[in-house]
Amino acid sequence: MISKRRLLVWSLGLLVLVLLGGDIVAGYEGKPGDTDLSLEAGLGSVPDLLQLGTAPVSSQLSPLEADLLTLAAAEEQLLIQLYERVSASVVHIAVMTQRGGGAGSGFVVSSEGHIVTNNHVIENAERIQVRFADDTTLEAEVVGADPDSDLAVIKLNETYELLRPVVLGDSSELRVGQRAIAVGNPFGFEQTMTTGIVSALGRIVRQD
Repeated sequence: MISKRRLLVWSLGLLVLVLLGGDIVAGYEGKPGDTDLSLEAGLGSVPDLLQLGTAPVSSQLSPLEADLLTLAAAEEQLLIQLYERVSASVVHIAVMTQRGGGAGSGFVVSSEGHIVTNNHVIENAERIQVRFADDTTLEAEVVGADPDSDLAVIKLNETYELLRPVVLGDSSELRVGQRAIAVGNPFGFEQTMTTGIVSALGRIVRQD
């Protein structure tokens, strides 16, 4: 069994390696069987590390190509700009029911105050409050729901001049495998962004 002391020394050695960008130079001090092991990080030649069950880290890495870094930077900027474009249209929805309260996400789709959310968020709601990115909170009511698609539309009870409706795309153009980007309030963490892919089309989950 590897001692805690040895694991600590190995970890410190690997940390120094990463910080210095060099190769690991390993050597035992003491007699065979001793648990004391020292690791040093250096820039010289690399000895045989088979006894440690690893290979020099530097030999496993290859330089990143400039065009890949350019693509990565472009994708990063795209995600940043998308977030800045739609985050003001994303709202936090709080509901009160006979059994308690709940919360979910929604997004503004019209200047008249229509907001799309999930049916399970507003189902059996007696009171609905919508909070915007600027912390403005307004009351709303359900105007339509479809349990099978788990979608619902609510509408603000009063006028809000700072509404920022999203620009909807054409769902008929969707293809499995396309990038999907979501901005919402999962588990109460507001204005959260994540990415994935379109995993399937035309799925309907029947509600019994």
